Amino acid sequence: MKTHIQLLILIILSQIVSCRTDKNRDYDFKQITSISGDLDFLEDGDSISIVLTEFVIGNERTDSVYTAVVKDRKFFFEWSRINCPLTMRVRIPMNRVPDKKQADSFQRAYFTIMPGDKANLCYDEGDFKFEGRNAEKFNCQYSLYKMERKMTDNSVYSSFVDRDANLKAAFTYKDSVDSVLLQYLDTWKGKMSKRAFNIIRLDFSYGSEVIKYWLFNGIKKKGEDVGYSFKDTTSNRVIDSSLHTELRSFPNYLIEKFEYDSCTVAGRKFQLGDCYRFMDKTLSDELREKCLTYLIIKNLKSDSLTKYRNMALNSIENDSYKKLIERMTKKHIEGIDAFDFSLSDKNGKQYSLSDFKGKVVVLDFWFTGCGPCKQMTPYLAKVAKKFKPFPVVFLSVCADRSKKTWLKSVSEGEYTFNNSIKLFTGGRGREHSMIKNYEVRGYPTIILINPEGKMMRKAIDPRLDDGEDLENLIREKI
Repeated sequence: MKTHIQLLILIILSQIVSCRTDKNRDYDFKQITSISGDLDFLEDGDSISIVLTEFVIGNERTDSVYTAVVKDRKFFFEWSRINCPLTMRVRIPMNRVPDKKQADSFQRAYFTIMPGDKANLCYDEGDFKFEGRNAEKFNCQYSLYKMERKMTDNSVYSSFVDRDANLKAAFTYKDSVDSVLLQYLDTWKGKMSKRAFNIIRLDFSYGSEVIKYWLFNGIKKKGEDVGYSFKDTTSNRVIDSSLHTELRSFPNYLIEKFEYDSCTVAGRKFQLGDCYRFMDKTLSDELREKCLTYLIIKNLKSDSLTKYRNMALNSIENDSYKKLIERMTKKHIEGIDAFDFSLSDKNGKQYSLSDFKGKVVVLDFWFTGCGPCKQMTPYLAKVAKKFKPFPVVFLSVCADRSKKTWLKSVSEGEYTFNNSIKLFTGGRGREHSMIKNYEVRGYPTIILINPEGKMMRKAIDPRLDDGEDLENLIREKI
């Protein structure tokens, strides 16, 4: 790499996963891959970053960030070996771009970078454009994103994420948007490799269906319940294991579809073990291992996480997937030492985990404005009341940014109850060491610690079983 390029590699969650070589893939893994740029508005010393992502699993993602310093208005990135298609985002100095609207669109766009790509980024006639080998693939994705953004910038589509909205109208409009976008995408066929086109088109299709399944699973309703005719155009597609392994959206699609078909429609609760067995039986080779990896990491709150995490580690051969599972689950496995935090209550009194040695500790993480957190409160209060005379302590941990907001919520009593100790993370939110060490990424999160200061298994969400599993876990330790 040229000497004026400074690479700063920040592994945020894990190293980029190395996919196995497959003879059916139409590119050479040994080819050099590069992204360069020649932008008149840049100045020497500016920094350009490229973020490459293999996994996006719920709130988890595996990012590798590469940074180059601009010289003579140019920048250059080069990778000697990219083993599989990755999602790429390009970060440029927003204040340098003449058209701020185009700058914002470009920053938000996602691109699929593949082994052997050699593209140069230009700024022509007020917008960004790629040139070079396989550049049309990037131009296609950028154009598709801008088109989608324009079509979805209205109140009907915005209501799509509002679970109290007219879901039939929102879903119907989304289907019409997707139809137009797919027709537009098809006009790019032949302008890029067949493999690249199939990956982009399938990822778009599966990603669109993921949103629908996810929303219906969240509200526990079938399409027909809101008057919507659910037509999943991807469900009858023949699964090409080699191709589908390279799709970013397929594992999430498979998980959400399983939950919809087997749980939401059937009126059953989602169980990690059921989905694990389905994938284990249905899939094969690397696609099976990738999907199982997604499944485990997406269900860190499952009461059966330890069991199926260990099963996955024993059956998966790909070292990169195994390392990712180990890294993402290591703080969620029962029996490991719990992090010894230090937090204060509204009077400034400090509390640490060590203060509660010999007691079962129940941590309840929440923030103001979290609807599910409000729903959790009466269930925890009910369980806590049963253990008032026993060595059990309930700690209510708030991740609010504002102390004033936290104090107001505590006084109103919608997120907390009388028998709990109310603690504040000092306004640091997700940056607080306790949030990071317990890897709290969703709210509410309930964590149990035994009298010896060891992590206990996850309890079934008290809202699902009226706190029965949580109560039984506590009784086992007192």
